[in-house]
Amino acid sequence: MTMKTINESRHEVLNKILGELEEQMLAAQLSDAQDEESVEVLRVVFDEMGFDSEDGAIGEFFFMPVGGEEDSVQHFVASVTVADDIKEENKGKLYEALAIINNYLPCGAFVLDGKRSILSYRLTVPLPMGLSADQLYEEVNIVMGNAVAITDQYTDLLLKVNFDGMEVDEVLEALGI
Repeated sequence: MTMKTINESRHEVLNKILGELEEQMLAAQLSDAQDEESVEVLRVVFDEMGFDSEDGAIGEFFFMPVGGEEDSVQHFVASVTVADDIKEENKGKLYEALAIINNYLPCGAFVLDGKRSILSYRLTVPLPMGLSADQLYEEVNIVMGNAVAITDQYTDLLLKVNFDGMEVDEVLEALGI
């Protein structure tokens, strides 16, 4: 596959998903790749994330750049940010809760960027090159669905640790561990 074909296929997939998200009345936007080195990013605002939370989340979904036409694998990234205001006094408990939760996740991981105070779930999946646009669309939909479902499942618990100071033993109890 040529780089042009790869990029066109990726754009087609992200644009199709953008249209579907807009049909579902979700705020979504597809950034333009500024040059051959940059990537298009599909950004989605999820009004509610979690069962008890009314807080929203921001999803960012994109293909990482490939090294060249000879590559046999491409990577798709799904990142969902659930908090951008980490409480300094709860950071230690949050790190511990993340380690516990990440141990039980089937894929991806929750990450805390302590310098920027951002809590996100991140899933990067290798996908074979050479998939048709329809096959690539199906795979990307699976990745995005998994990222959103896992984020949704654990957001309440992590936000309780961050904002309410929930203790780690309460996290273990809530997880049934």
